Amino acid sequence: MLRTLLLVLLIVAPARAAELDLDPRLQARLESLMAGRPGAVLVYRLGDGAVRAAVRPRVAFGQAHPPGSVAKIVTASALLESRVLPAGFAVNCTNHVTIAGRGYTCGYPGGHGKVDLKGALERSCSIFFYVAGQRLADPAWRRAAASFGLGSASAPYPGAAAGRAVLPTARRARTLALAGEGGTVLLSPWQAAVLIERVLEGRHGLLREALVGAVLRGTGKGAGDAGGKTGTAEIAPRRTLGWFAGWTPARAPRYVVVVFLESASGHDAALLAGRVIRVLK
Repeated sequence: MLRTLLLVLLIVAPARAAELDLDPRLQARLESLMAGRPGAVLVYRLGDGAVRAAVRPRVAFGQAHPPGSVAKIVTASALLESRVLPAGFAVNCTNHVTIAGRGYTCGYPGGHGKVDLKGALERSCSIFFYVAGQRLADPAWRRAAASFGLGSASAPYPGAAAGRAVLPTARRARTLALAGEGGTVLLSPWQAAVLIERVLEGRHGLLREALVGAVLRGTGKGAGDAGGKTGTAEIAPRRTLGWFAGWTPARAPRYVVVVFLESASGHDAALLAGRVIRVLK
């Protein structure tokens, strides 16, 4: 289980300071990288769970926001656990699909072409998750969400955000939620870190390989020697939140790194995560 060497965390009021077991030099470098950018950065070391940096702890631990496509990890895990996809299952993404008379589009112009589960997670293909998710029973998704700590205030201190993990019953809202859209899932950066650690601890190597591929070939390009998932969550017209949740190094994980940025995209968060990772080396 994830644990930290937190000494005191006070996140009740913005003016109250957080005291963490931090690496002072790393903390200072990351605060400099985040200067003038609303959001948070969280770095902790795998193994002993020591928090090495927490830029804006009140945001990192105490605020939950829509994670965008980071939530596709949950749906992918549920699909694997429930074994509802036949061998070789793939979806041809042409940028548009109709489900039960309603149209859905993918964020990639022209579509991704034929993608399986691994490719869909690497390239963040929403069409795949819209289609494959129709095979998934609601309890399977809820079990996966609970296994990753979604909807639970898992951090052992006052004020930690519980977030939210709701799969709507209405067909369209449910379909969007399976691809991380619609705002029915809320995470804090801390919870995103818990999610990533549990991916690393879990039995599904496909998830880990897909998230390494997401950095090498997909939406996480720019994060460097890492595995992880980006997310871009639209919270208002022309206003988005950018996420990167992952680990480094890619093949021998030592640190979990989460970057959350306001008024940004997942690509922006991946680029900043790359700078954070270079500092860690």
